[in-house]
Amino acid sequence: MGQIYEASLSLPETDPARQQLQHLPKLCAELMLAGFPLELVDGEASNIPLRWVTDVLSQLNDLVSPKNKILVVTVLGVQSTGKSTLLNTMFGVQFAVSSGRCTRGAFMLLIKIDEDVRKDLNCDFMVIIDTEGLKSPELAQLDNSHEHDNELATLVVGLSDITIINIAMENSTEMKDILQIVVHAFLRMKEVGKKPKCQFVHQNVSDVSAHDKNMRDRKLLLQQLNEMTQAAAKMEKKKKYSSFNDVIEYSPDTGSWYIPGLWNGNPPMAPVNAGYSETVYELKKNIIHILGSCGSSADNILDFTKWMKSLWTAVKHENFLFSFRNSLVADAYMRLCTEFNKWEWEFKKEMYTWVTQAETRISNFSKPADKSNKSDMRELMLLRSEALIELSKWETKLLGNLEQYFKETESHVDLVEGYRQEFANSAISLRGEMERKGNYHDTYIEEILKMIDERLQNNQEVDITFQVSLKLHICGDAARRFQKMHEDFIHENDPYRCLNENKERFRSDFKDVFHHVDQCQKKADEFTDRCLKPAVEGFVNRSLGPDIIGEMRTSEQFSTRMSFQYSVLLDLLSEDDFKST
Repeated sequence: MGQIYEASLSLPETDPARQQLQHLPKLCAELMLAGFPLELVDGEASNIPLRWVTDVLSQLNDLVSPKNKILVVTVLGVQSTGKSTLLNTMFGVQFAVSSGRCTRGAFMLLIKIDEDVRKDLNCDFMVIIDTEGLKSPELAQLDNSHEHDNELATLVVGLSDITIINIAMENSTEMKDILQIVVHAFLRMKEVGKKPKCQFVHQNVSDVSAHDKNMRDRKLLLQQLNEMTQAAAKMEKKKKYSSFNDVIEYSPDTGSWYIPGLWNGNPPMAPVNAGYSETVYELKKNIIHILGSCGSSADNILDFTKWMKSLWTAVKHENFLFSFRNSLVADAYMRLCTEFNKWEWEFKKEMYTWVTQAETRISNFSKPADKSNKSDMRELMLLRSEALIELSKWETKLLGNLEQYFKETESHVDLVEGYRQEFANSAISLRGEMERKGNYHDTYIEEILKMIDERLQNNQEVDITFQVSLKLHICGDAARRFQKMHEDFIHENDPYRCLNENKERFRSDFKDVFHHVDQCQKKADEFTDRCLKPAVEGFVNRSLGPDIIGEMRTSEQFSTRMSFQYSVLLDLLSEDDFKST
């Protein structure tokens, strides 16, 4: 229904087909009042159809106004931990349940509050959000599975007033990484607007003393979450957040529940465990008590819609943090990027200095003061050899710095081991980028053929046909790159282009000579403007430019994109001047 409605919005407003579908949001709102769930997050596309959901909630607000106050309860957990079953038992709803990935995305369902409870909760409806299981084996094969889970968790926790963290057995570490990213995302997304609460629910734990026995583990989990929050706050330069409770309210004493299994024995013939329903009922009473005693006023449906849109926009634009498993990995990656940027700048600065010196040597060719016995061509070949040696030396140094960095035990370098090859490839490509600024020479292809022959000479099973095909393929690929290199070189050194640029000056000189005009003053000015001034400016720029860049690259304000953005915003805030931007 939602896809049909959103597709119709692409039609002109006067189109009859679009007019026929304008009643769908109201129809869906009526279905929600009848107890049917609304798909909040499309599980196939991992996206909120904002126009459809917004129009449905707007129609829902019109139907129930002025009784439109809502509180939101969300369940979040790893796949197949009984999230939908828990909500069905707790609130008497009928979310789909089965083994595997039965819920895709997130579904919201409306429950009307009775008059006797409405005064305690100060709301008219309770919104229940059932979410897709995290860490799904079906999605684990994808490269961005961390991103999918982190986005979903951040969204639903941000929308809810209280979040039920559903955990299988007593292992709470499976949700630790995701909670760290949620907290870090909240810190990055400026002010969240409200402070969510969370309750940890451990499924299939029948031991009545489990709560007391696991107190140490719960405190250890909270301690780890506090450390992650402090690390995230340090990265975001928000030192006022020093604990997990500063962002998400959680108490290890009253915020953990241990629920026995649903069945007594093996289904389908096993009876339902009465202890499961009793414990879930106690959990429900506790949730209602927390919502009633928190003292915060419930939002109306329109406020919820506005908050959902702003939160989803923030989640969509956060493409750096969500791609990591937890905050420590993100912090370690940022540290590595900062160090690599320093090494990269040292490489570029050194090569820039070498090129400047080489240009000076070339400009002094064929001068009387040059008493060298070497010819200009021989000197050029020597410079080429020196350039290759310099490039190889710095490439080796860059790779050595990277290798040494990963041997350290500090800064959690083991967490970014998977990115080592990526940075090594960046170092190699940097050398290629510096080398590609020259022109093509026939010896390049000869060198490639020689390298292929050296690789194949130890393999006796390769026939001549394969060798020819391999050489054609490699040389064909290399030819395209050499062609681009040659075209760039020709463009920079094209005599015709240089002639066109100086055509007006040559014509003016010819006219002066033809009319016997004195050119002394004119040539003096021209010599100053075209020779002395560019030479002085070039010398100053070549010397001053690297110093300015070096100062910026070594400054804390420019070390990372985040630090730069923070410095700019802080400067704008201190100057109280936002119009100039």
